Amino acid sequence: MKMAVFARNLRSLIAAHHDGNVSEAARALKINRTQLNRYLMEETWPREAQLRQICAHFSTDARLLMEPLDTINAPAPAVTVHDGIAAIAAERQRQIEVEGWTPGHDDQHQGAELAQAAAAYVLNCCDDSDSPARRFLGADIWPWADEWWKPSGDPRRDLVKAGALIAAEIDRLDRMASRVVSAEGGA
Repeated sequence: MKMAVFARNLRSLIAAHHDGNVSEAARALKINRTQLNRYLMEETWPREAQLRQICAHFSTDARLLMEPLDTINAPAPAVTVHDGIAAIAAERQRQIEVEGWTPGHDDQHQGAELAQAAAAYVLNCCDDSDSPARRFLGADIWPWADEWWKPSGDPRRDLVKAGALIAAEIDRLDRMASRVVSAEGGA
């Protein structure tokens, strides 16, 4: 459903800025036309770098992925403060599409494991040692098997992973709350 929102937004922006000419838009965006068509056909999401190009070109931000254009208040400047949001959204999409961590899978983690995993990645960025070897502080609270603990050594990358896990946990909590309301008869 959200992929449809992104595709609709992208079609609207191409229509407004390039008279609907996908080839012209692809050249301006420096994105392969076939890849751009895959976004328009709701086949895939853009990677983080391509999302940044799209947002900068159309003077918008990462809300383009999830919100209809008419609900996005004011366009953001070409260099946005929302690069972190775009990175988190792209990582969450990668987790779903590449890793298979779908909402249904996330719903199985009812003991705050997603939030705990996010905290582990955040802690990993708090290494204050002067040692050349990183300490990977978050490993102590990692909720799953060690093979799934994949710190990058790059604080930004680990914070992006944490943000995506936080988003997954928020979505899980929202789905759970929605089910409770539905079970109570829409109260």
